[in-house]
Amino acid sequence: MQHLSIKKVDSKILEQIINLHSKYFIDSTNEYVSYSFKYKTTLIQIYTNNTLYISSEDINLWISWVNKYNPKLATYLSNNFLKNEYIKQQEEIDIVSEQELYNQFDVLIGSDEVGIGDFFGGIVVCAVALNKDELNKFKDLNINDSKKISDQYILECYDTLVQNTTYCIKHYSPVQYNQQIAKYQNMHILKTSLHINAINELKTKIPTSNVGLILDAYCSQTNFNKYAKAANLNSLNFDVLVPKAESYYLCVSIASMIARGFFLKAMLSLSTKLGIDLPLGAWNLKIKSVAHQIIDQKGFAVLEKITKNHFKPFIELKKQNDSNS
Repeated sequence: MQHLSIKKVDSKILEQIINLHSKYFIDSTNEYVSYSFKYKTTLIQIYTNNTLYISSEDINLWISWVNKYNPKLATYLSNNFLKNEYIKQQEEIDIVSEQELYNQFDVLIGSDEVGIGDFFGGIVVCAVALNKDELNKFKDLNINDSKKISDQYILECYDTLVQNTTYCIKHYSPVQYNQQIAKYQNMHILKTSLHINAINELKTKIPTSNVGLILDAYCSQTNFNKYAKAANLNSLNFDVLVPKAESYYLCVSIASMIARGFFLKAMLSLSTKLGIDLPLGAWNLKIKSVAHQIIDQKGFAVLEKITKNHFKPFIELKKQNDSNS
């Protein structure tokens, strides 16, 4: 049996692992484990400190399976496991500076999404447009890497951001999300649709066509085009498509924060309506407890309307409910 781990894994990598293994979710009694999956003889666990732990009889067999669906993820895992240490970015990516982009374009549009891995709630995409003169407006907010900023701070900054930014939000409520995922069977198609619609609408709000497009990458340009085609939409050609784009470009950082703020506000509103605090995240003991509380107090139909129904925990809860009814 092989036991390997990677520490401080980037959240985008973890999202890919969660999405790929959602059908193989299993319960974990370890309070420090956020997600636990079992694929054949391979146990995959994601800890609250973003450590990825793997226990397997044949890790190469598992990586070969991952490679069928996500070759880049398989390469990342293979390289990191071979060295048995975390490498933040396997290949050096030539990052075009914000200054260089503003030398080419009048406006930069950055887009990001949130809610992808959360059991409760839908998903939100925000696109933000900034020209060079607007950069200084946000210096006092100390926005560097939005993924490291607390939810509380994002809520505190939310009104300031939306009042001083040209932006567009597109989102799916949980019910809409479940309808779309049932139709397309692919979360990437849903994200792609929201990004395209948000960016296209945002373009109508700015007085120039000389616009640079930046996406916090969850796929390649080729795959983005495929997802757009699957959704019967005209694709977009991005000038910059890199992981962790929010670390390099202010428009993406602000888009990430506004999207997160919108999502948090929606979750708070939903919690108020239910009279039950809905926790964030994909699945753990707390979320499991709240899910059962909702079923007991509100009925299973209510749970169905506020969760992502293709997540393995929901499927298991539905089986239990159907067998009891």
